[in-house]
Amino acid sequence: MFNKDALANLTEIINLEAIQQLPKATEHFVSDLHGEYDAFDHILRNGSGSIREKVEILFTGVLTKEEQTELCFVIYYPEELLQEQAWTPADWRLKMAQLVKVARFTSSKYTRSKVRKALPTSFAYILEELLYQYDADFNKEAYYQAIFDKIIELEAAPLFCQELAYLIQRFVVDHLHVLGDIYDRGPAPDKIVDRLMTLSSLDIQLGNHDILWIGSFCGSLPCLANTIRIAARYGNLALLQDGYGIDLSKALAFSQKYYTENAGFYPQKTVDPLSSQQKSRHAFAAGICHHPIQSRSSRDPAATGICDGRALLIASLVSRSATNPARPDLSFDQRLFSTSRSR
Repeated sequence: MFNKDALANLTEIINLEAIQQLPKATEHFVSDLHGEYDAFDHILRNGSGSIREKVEILFTGVLTKEEQTELCFVIYYPEELLQEQAWTPADWRLKMAQLVKVARFTSSKYTRSKVRKALPTSFAYILEELLYQYDADFNKEAYYQAIFDKIIELEAAPLFCQELAYLIQRFVVDHLHVLGDIYDRGPAPDKIVDRLMTLSSLDIQLGNHDILWIGSFCGSLPCLANTIRIAARYGNLALLQDGYGIDLSKALAFSQKYYTENAGFYPQKTVDPLSSQQKSRHAFAAGICHHPIQSRSSRDPAATGICDGRALLIASLVSRSATNPARPDLSFDQRLFSTSRSR
């Protein structure tokens, strides 16, 4: 006979050995995001085509190509496509059945325990019952249909389908690897960071543009100058002023006073209103001012407070207090820049 502790250990050994026989969970790699939140968000929603691939496997010969595409976009953007639908109860019942089928297929490579932890609390019990319909054709067929009917009757079908769609997105990509450069060029790196914070499993490799922003937070003058230069060059000055509360008024007044328009410095991408007002003047000024600062730092790094190399920069960041003493209103959360998060 086994004692209680020995039996628990044996059970864990059995569980771990069985898990090794499951298909490998999908890991997704992205890089060079550069503040382009909309593109990044779309990649996460469709799993770089994984959802369409699974819909084709399940519904080829059952749905037309157009119907498959419609189902895919319901999964990608449920909050936009489901709330205003004037479907009949039969339409909602069919859509729920299709989404449950996709969710069951995408969750099949995971343990039941892992699936249970991923279920939204609002519909956890119902979803677990629907995802494991081992006897749907026999004793519980009426039971499963009653779940759909009651959801429709209570006018909860749009919300239920929305949660199913998010669950499918969650199952399609089990772990995300971000290979650097979240920041610079694009208008919304802050939204990308916010979205990353909602994911359950990811790791982040800092890129040179991310290090540049960390250096700016640490007070490095060359990093600050380069950050402002890039924001002006790509028409994202509003990100600094409105998104991060950095007062650019004196810098903008300086550029307006001492610099003229220069076609070579017009922003390279679609610009925000603040950048549009400045046209090329601030990009011109930031570009010119950045060079002597960078030149000085290359000759004497200590003179401008720049850290010598990535390792020293990160070490300096970690050793600082959680709040920038120069800007007590800007709180710094080190989790945003950790290189990995637990699975």
